[in-house]
Amino acid sequence: MPAKKALPLVLVLIAALAGAYFVLRPGRAKGLRPDDALDEGRGPDRAAPTALSAPPPGKSKPDPTHIVDEAPGEPAATAEGPAIVGVVLDAETGKPIAGASIAVERASEPCPRALQRPHPFLDGDGGTIKGADGRLYTSRGKPMGSTDKDGAFTIPWDEPGNADVFVKALGHVMGLACRAAPSAPVTIRLERGLSIEGAVVTRDEKPVAGARVWTTSSSAAVTGLGHDEVSTTSAEGRFVITGLVPGTVVVRAELSPNWMPTASEPMEPGRRDVKLVLVPAFIVSFEFKTDDGREPETPTVAWTTTGSPARSGLQLVQAMVREPNVDAPGFLVITEWMSIRLPADRPTVRFEVKALGYSTWASEFLEIPQDGGKTTVAVDLKRDPSLGRLIVHLEDRDGKVISYVNEKVEPSIWRRDGQAVSAGIVLKPAETLELPALPSGPYGLLLRSPGHAPALLEKVDVAAGRDTEVRAVLGLPAKVRVKFTAPEQLIVKFRLTQGRDVAYPFPEAQPNARVSPDDARNAPNDGSLDAGPEGVVLSGLATGRYTIEVMSPELTATPTAVDLVEGDTKEVEISVSKK
Repeated sequence: MPAKKALPLVLVLIAALAGAYFVLRPGRAKGLRPDDALDEGRGPDRAAPTALSAPPPGKSKPDPTHIVDEAPGEPAATAEGPAIVGVVLDAETGKPIAGASIAVERASEPCPRALQRPHPFLDGDGGTIKGADGRLYTSRGKPMGSTDKDGAFTIPWDEPGNADVFVKALGHVMGLACRAAPSAPVTIRLERGLSIEGAVVTRDEKPVAGARVWTTSSSAAVTGLGHDEVSTTSAEGRFVITGLVPGTVVVRAELSPNWMPTASEPMEPGRRDVKLVLVPAFIVSFEFKTDDGREPETPTVAWTTTGSPARSGLQLVQAMVREPNVDAPGFLVITEWMSIRLPADRPTVRFEVKALGYSTWASEFLEIPQDGGKTTVAVDLKRDPSLGRLIVHLEDRDGKVISYVNEKVEPSIWRRDGQAVSAGIVLKPAETLELPALPSGPYGLLLRSPGHAPALLEKVDVAAGRDTEVRAVLGLPAKVRVKFTAPEQLIVKFRLTQGRDVAYPFPEAQPNARVSPDDARNAPNDGSLDAGPEGVVLSGLATGRYTIEVMSPELTATPTAVDLVEGDTKEVEISVSKK
């Protein structure tokens, strides 16, 4: 080939190689390593971004997910070690996107998915905010890195396995590369997204700066990329949320614990006039005192305001801080309970407190400061004189303690006087079986578990106003393996009876079983069970004679009797045929 003709071709090849290098060249890591992100929350003021245009008419819904298969090869590395590297491009133009924020998490299924870590896509250096309750709340997080002028990024990766890479750029739908490996660069193309604009103000129309504003899908079945986006308000209280896809969302805003969060009505992206009003919060803490000196269990606080319309709410109050008990070394006492927040937009409020075993306590009406604030309410709980506490100690025949929780014991309780057992009886999960708030009276109790024979307590008398303790001995279970034979493989429905009573055994897990123990355990109240060709082992039975009855309407078989013995497993094979 003549030199004059070959020279242009060589120059074209050199230019192409140079262009590929600059597009794919990884940039230096910027920002934080994966474990440095802060909790999501509020941040300092910053100007709201400018809204970008929506996708052109007729364009299909953006697909921000890019599945990246594991690729062989040597891991990409920086001076610090392995890294996730790649390039971010505009899906329409193919041009690199500079300044896109990158967050990386350990790969997990299913993918695509939402971020698991605190939201890192709020710019800023973070900080803390002191709430009215005196606690410090961590400010917003940081991305782990960003793309350079060529759209390239490098994120150090010292975690085992692959990574899911999240990418956010202004005006684009958040992108996601699933299962990115340190051994190969990834290319992520971001679609242009829709936006929502508005302002966050107080009741007197003053702008709220630094409020966190975010969207969530209005449908519980729809979440993730293009629906869950976040922003902060400017000094003028303005916000712009970008990167949305079509579909109704709810816009939410919060500032700090001193203010009540708020939410909009469901809306389609594209709105430019959204106004969210923040109301000051009235923060109420509770100090509990009981007449028997015990900690109240699962206290709930119901509140109702005056005003039109009246507001109301119900909240479970949990222990927040436990400290050593100076009066009882080795024990802890609760020194702080969770506070509740209610909007400071009504005149007064009244509280009702309920706790297991105690009478309901009610407050007087308290004035609500219209500018918000905090207060502490002293609650004096008195034991309900009509209730008693039943404690059942479990042990085997050798006197060894049996754990109610670990052995999955299932109690059945009834009254011997024929009265109905009160609804809402609470069983406290512990090593012993404890019913902390049981109406006094005569009871019977049956205890069943997969690894033991049933124990029957025929006479349990619960005294009012005090503890009643009883002991139950559980022996080894009797077991039976039931298998059905037929000309073809079938699922057979059957039940086990003892005399006129239906038995409710515990199916054991079987290799290759087509029916799980949970499925069988959740069978209808008629006690019906299912068994496939492999059969099923039934445990948790007492010694005695049982009858196995086939219940499948299309099958027939002779009822089969079997005598079970504590600690033994009997084998029963039953032939069935179609009617």
